[in-house]
Amino acid sequence: MNAPGCNFCQSTAKSLATFHANGGSYVGDASWHVTEVGKPTGTNPVKVSAYVKVNPHKVVSKRGASPKTDPGRLMLFDFTLAKGQDRWTVKNLVVN
Repeated sequence: MNAPGCNFCQSTAKSLATFHANGGSYVGDASWHVTEVGKPTGTNPVKVSAYVKVNPHKVVSKRGASPKTDPGRLMLFDFTLAKGQDRWTVKNLVVN
């Protein structure tokens, strides 16, 4: 769950909705895997970092487009989490 103020979360959701509405798709295993999580700091909000590995795959940007290779990558995500309504939500997310 993300908080309404998480701009990265909102823009990513909108981009993915547009991608799929235009017939975009992935070929192969485009899954993401958390490979390492740092020690959280703070109590509320909490900041935590995680390395995320994206598998190599191909991307079809829109219906009828040719697949383009995505070599995969390792990204560092910095999350700011806040507790509310009996659950944690992402208040901010920075991808390095």
